[in-house]
Amino acid sequence: MKLIELNLKPTSNPRIKQLFSNTVKVFSMTKKRGRALIINNKNFVERPDLCRKGSDADVENMSAMLKFLKFDVVTHTDLKAEV
Repeated sequence: MKLIELNLKPTSNPRIKQLFSNTVKVFSMTKKRGRALIINNKNFVERPDLCRKGSDADVENMSAMLKFLKFDVVTHTDLKAEV
């Protein structure tokens, strides 16, 4: 497994600074984006009482935000550990 170490630098963007109380640890993304994976486990065979109704809306909102940030978004629903 190859780990990627991110170098954090303080931001100089005033719009970012007003969003966070500590801008020393804000990561600046590169222009080139990668793939974002969203796994929505909402139905549980052995525990139907744990069904996460409404999680589809969360997936749609997160997907829209990541697409806006120019990520290639891939979503999967109810994956098993074996997959």
